[in-house]
Amino acid sequence: NFEKIYTTFGQSLQKIIPDITANELKLCAFLRLNISSKEISLLLNITPESVNKARYRLRKKMELNSNEDLFIFLSNL
Repeated sequence: NFEKIYTTFGQSLQKIIPDITANELKLCAFLRLNISSKEISLLLNITPESVNKARYRLRKKMELNSNEDLFIFLSNL
């Protein structure tokens, strides 16, 4: 359903990060929907700490500064 609503989201992310993985795309989709780390951890059956580490690695891969909001960045795609 996410892909039906946000048709160009995945393509936009792949232009920015050509080597993005399927799990990172899924995480970005959850973040775009403004789902909390705790809720994402329940959906993916991982710990909240793992979600936070994945977010950190994603920010590094996107080369975002610490003062840039990941949700706002993903919302603008």
